[in-house]
Amino acid sequence: MSIEEIITPASEHWRVRNPAATPDALQALQREAGYSLPRGYIDFMALINGSEGELAIDPWWFQFWPAEDVHDDNRGYEVETYHPDYFGFGSSGGGVMFAFRKGDPTGCVYGIPFCGADPEDIYVVAVTFREFVAALGVPGLED
Repeated sequence: MSIEEIITPASEHWRVRNPAATPDALQALQREAGYSLPRGYIDFMALINGSEGELAIDPWWFQFWPAEDVHDDNRGYEVETYHPDYFGFGSSGGGVMFAFRKGDPTGCVYGIPFCGADPEDIYVVAVTFREFVAALGVPGLED
């Protein structure tokens, strides 16, 4: 199943859904990342360049940063300084940044709390990017 097939049913429930990233923006994003971003993420951004909505898994809300903002957001949150093995691509809209571990081709999505730099606080949000995408726009069952 393609990324487009996964997101189409749920995306109508997202609060924000931007148009596709331009090819130039995607090339700049890949170049500025400094490593090969997960294919599923690039496919996603080629369809939707930034979005926001409910998330079926903890932390229950998602915000994808637009391709043009990702590099500046990583710099602003000092990801390279505090978490140099990770690359941020969005947040929970609150206290958690969503990130990939550089060099991990699976696209495992990690949650990195904004308050603190302890590597032990980093946790797995979704084992694969596809699993993360499948949870977008689906209300969660918070405890």
